[in-house]
Amino acid sequence: MEVYVFMPSDTPRINKFEAVMAGAKVALVDGLITGCRRIVSAGKEAMSWFDLSALRESTGAPAIVVCPREHGTFPR
Repeated sequence: MEVYVFMPSDTPRINKFEAVMAGAKVALVDGLITGCRRIVSAGKEAMSWFDLSALRESTGAPAIVVCPREHGTFPR
């Protein structure tokens, strides 16, 4: 299963590193987590993404995590 992580470009390096090491495709977004949310919202239908948002800005954790659906259902 592919996993996409969108996070602000000023997210601490360790968070970026952990996402990459876990196998995620990481996209750094200029701006705030609201910009990440806009990208995910725009791609939900086109990419069949399932949104697993985690808004934890104070901890520096990734802002948005999404994964694609398998055949229109949540992957198991």
